[in-house]
Amino acid sequence: MKIEQIIIYIIAIIFEFTFYIYLKRLTDCACSSSDGLSEMITSTFLNVSIIVGRILFTSSGPPPVIVTIFLVHYHFVSAVQTYLYLKSLKDAKCECSKSASREFFYYYHVAMGCLFGILLALIYVALLIHI
Repeated sequence: MKIEQIIIYIIAIIFEFTFYIYLKRLTDCACSSSDGLSEMITSTFLNVSIIVGRILFTSSGPPPVIVTIFLVHYHFVSAVQTYLYLKSLKDAKCECSKSASREFFYYYHVAMGCLFGILLALIYVALLIHI
């Protein structure tokens, strides 16, 4: 495994852990508990991302094409769900969630949703051209 890949995975682990800590901090917040389902779904997406990412990290070689397509779909849905959850916190003007972390993760998931959406569109175009 190349050193660049190891560095990228370490950064991803740190980023995911930071977001996980942020979500755990919100569980005690009164205004975030009103939308417990959204918080649970976002946390589940994050946990699955961590597990899947570690499995791919330990595997040798690139994943098969069908797995890659599934992961792009999964990450797109995850980014949109997380964006919607953070947007609901912003709209509720939740003081306990107000931090630089929330703003960073909010705009990060907007960017990830856009990037994975474009990637999905390109995959579908490639599939349509191939048919």
